[in-house]
Amino acid sequence: MKKLWYFFYVIFILLITLQVAVAMPALSTDVVLTVKIGGDSQYRTFWVNGSWDANGNYDPMWSGPMVELNDNGTGADSVAGDTYFTGSVQLAIDNVNTYHWWAGSENDLGSFLDDGNGFNVTGTVPVYPDTLILDGDGGINEWVVSLPGAFNNWNNSDDMSRDSTVWSKVVHLTAGTYEYKYAVMHQWNAAYGNGGIGGAFPNYSYTVPSEGDYLFSFDDADNSQFVSMVVALSGERSDIPKTFDLMRNYPNPFNPLTTITYQVPEQRRVSIRVYNLLGQKLRTLIDAPVPAGIYKVTWDGKDERGELVGSGIYFYQMRAGEFVKSYRMVLIR
Repeated sequence: MKKLWYFFYVIFILLITLQVAVAMPALSTDVVLTVKIGGDSQYRTFWVNGSWDANGNYDPMWSGPMVELNDNGTGADSVAGDTYFTGSVQLAIDNVNTYHWWAGSENDLGSFLDDGNGFNVTGTVPVYPDTLILDGDGGINEWVVSLPGAFNNWNNSDDMSRDSTVWSKVVHLTAGTYEYKYAVMHQWNAAYGNGGIGGAFPNYSYTVPSEGDYLFSFDDADNSQFVSMVVALSGERSDIPKTFDLMRNYPNPFNPLTTITYQVPEQRRVSIRVYNLLGQKLRTLIDAPVPAGIYKVTWDGKDERGELVGSGIYFYQMRAGEFVKSYRMVLIR
């Protein structure tokens, strides 16, 4: 009888222990993830993702949310502006699996930049994995956007210059149609979320009407991009215009292309848009900061969706600060 009682007692204790074990949450600890980026990257945030789920448990399907990294001196980041971007995540203690992680340019799974080294979480002491060095610039380790395309055999080593959120570069092109794209930190598979740059997105295409210099600009504030022909650059003193102006398009009437010339005496954000007779916007030809100079943009008679518009009268309008000017043009199919 005593043996039988002892047996049931042991079973009871085991059941109580099992219930407690099931009820208790898995032990976890803080993991501090750091990426060194450098250059002009401090004005934005970066993100990481890893082999854990939303509860911080190991997950080979990488189902956990993206973790934001900052260089602002708050939270896990200790010093603002030191080119070290830091964030933290709570992960379950795991004596079997090794966690893995990667860094991206956006809160998006398509924004991959580089992998970090694997790490283990075996106790309650905070874990500091090796700092990931994003080396997208061939050893310079700098946040850049470059302009590779068919015009340079897809060589993406030439960086674009940045003014606030706008990246730009002037390229000399002969007549023809060229494909191109904007590469993040020279990484073909890096991208701006749904912004359309990087290897995760299709190429852009631009038809050059005549040989000359062309300004490519990309604004990472709204992921918009434009191409304009440069007639005169501000580097040539005699070519700097003294006033803002918009010229009449040529040819007019036209089919299928017409060219619009404009000038700016100082760097200013310029927009040129095409409207129908009802005042409805059909196409934005440019909306970006441009340096002082004389420029040309072309309109191919298509709307924002790339569809041909019909024959008729249209208006184009330029805005640059307080300067506003419009002209009428005629499209004949």
